[in-house]
Amino acid sequence: MPQARAVAVLGLTLLVAGPGCSSPTDISECHGQIQMSVTPGLNPVFNWDPECMIGYLVVENRGDGTGYWNVSSPPGQNIIAPPVTFRVVPDGASEDGPSFPLVQGGAYRVIAFLVDQDQNGQITILRIGEQAFNY
Repeated sequence: MPQARAVAVLGLTLLVAGPGCSSPTDISECHGQIQMSVTPGLNPVFNWDPECMIGYLVVENRGDGTGYWNVSSPPGQNIIAPPVTFRVVPDGASEDGPSFPLVQGGAYRVIAFLVDQDQNGQITILRIGEQAFNY
């Protein structure tokens, strides 16, 4: 009987998780401000709404602005889709500089940036979302 229960739970998990999954190719670039959230844990998970792709994700100390982790899309692109786990580089993105572990009791913020390119090719980096969190 325990084996049958495990199968039923696995089936339920797949049913619940399946329809909500999407790949970055199913998600468009962000347009305007996003609402960010942080799921606490050993490695916090960063999410945003609407679900859309960004160019840069930065985690910094709220007190002094020290960078703890930065990831970026290839130049001129927005390919980072939610959710993103702290210190896990999303597919196609790159880590910019060293990353540092968060310190217990520390106050941080995660910031999302969009790469916007006008019809003349002029690139602007727009800060489109931010969320404070404690570790």
